[in-house]
Amino acid sequence: LGRSFDAIVVDEGQDFLPDWWTHLELLLDDIENGILYVFADSNQDVFRSGWEPPSGQATFPLSVNCRNTRQIAERVHALCEDELSVMGVDGEPAVYLNASTERQLEKALTNSLKGLITRSKLVPDQIMILSVDPRLLPQLEGREFGPATVGEGPNSVHLESVRRFKGLESDAVILLLPDEVADETRRLAYVGMSRARALLIVIGSEEAGSAIDWPPS
Repeated sequence: LGRSFDAIVVDEGQDFLPDWWTHLELLLDDIENGILYVFADSNQDVFRSGWEPPSGQATFPLSVNCRNTRQIAERVHALCEDELSVMGVDGEPAVYLNASTERQLEKALTNSLKGLITRSKLVPDQIMILSVDPRLLPQLEGREFGPATVGEGPNSVHLESVRRFKGLESDAVILLLPDEVADETRRLAYVGMSRARALLIVIGSEEAGSAIDWPPS
């Protein structure tokens, strides 16, 4: 490339293939003493399995959740094997709404947006609707649910798949789980729920709720 660097910082390191580290290290001015920091969360390894950090590098576990409220963190931590603590403040309880049919989903989504915008006084730009199944997105794009339109545009509630929103965050998240539970449901639910800083609503079937260890109401 004709360029080199004193230090390289990598985020979302779990998405990197093993041979990519070699290419990155060759971009350092001093391969032996150059600075390479890699931040990764193996629980968010949604593109491939069996991620390993760069060989020969010292590892430091970061076990304090600094993003979510305590109530959200409790549900997020239930989906991973790591021992984690939380530095967040107390907030509203995370909510699970049962919905197994299209009509139930529409009702749950309408009521959720009414609550967030009317009761919690959020503006649409503070809310993100995430779907574990990206095939659901075209069905919701551009539709009105109560006080808000879903999709792109001014005064709209944003809509995205969990995979594409990985690494980002929002004040409030409405997470849509698929009716059919798959092996990746827990991992994608972990990613989706952990995007919410202050308010979290999960909509899915009873089976999906059991799959993510959500306590019965």
